[in-house]
Amino acid sequence: MTKPKCESCPVAGPCRSPAALCRRHAEAPERWRPVVDHVNGSTAPVYPPLATQLANVAKAAGWFVASGLETVSQEEYERRRGICRACPTGRYVEADDRCLACGCHLAIKPWSKAERCPDGHW
Repeated sequence: MTKPKCESCPVAGPCRSPAALCRRHAEAPERWRPVVDHVNGSTAPVYPPLATQLANVAKAAGWFVASGLETVSQEEYERRRGICRACPTGRYVEADDRCLACGCHLAIKPWSKAERCPDGHW
């Protein structure tokens, strides 16, 4: 999937350099804005800070235990995974099988009945 390109950028994807951000990317939430390094031209996903990811894992574990360790059916898991792979907000990173919004590994998160998509897609 090709990411949108800033008009002033030679590389596809939102800008990493704040001076080069187009208006659309400048107004985007910080957690999913940067993906292009203009110094070396490489693209790399930028996940939430590690502390945020650890807090997300701790909350998810608590919700999972509180739900009685309930999981969804195989069909529901596949439905959720399909939504993630075709993410309408473009936050799915196929190479890592992770979400840019929460940083979660998507081979695990969709199994928990207590979990939700951070963007409300499932």
